[in-house]
Amino acid sequence: MKLGELGERIVLKSEKAFKQIRFVDYEIADGSIYNSRRMERDKKARRAYLDNHGIDFNTLSGDLYALDILREQVRNDDPRLR
Repeated sequence: MKLGELGERIVLKSEKAFKQIRFVDYEIADGSIYNSRRMERDKKARRAYLDNHGIDFNTLSGDLYALDILREQVRNDDPRLR
């Protein structure tokens, strides 16, 4: 796997394509180095998503998770459902 740009995806659409990939090697990622990088990348991706959808980060009233909706803890008029 290779880290790509936000929104880029590679999809294997056939059994033939899937059979072409192979395991080559692995490296252990040092959490003391890569966890902070992962968190920064996640923060940047979330900011880009909000910016691309015209959402002002400062007006968000809290995080909304699918589990909240599934547990019916969110009403139809909830401002987070924009």
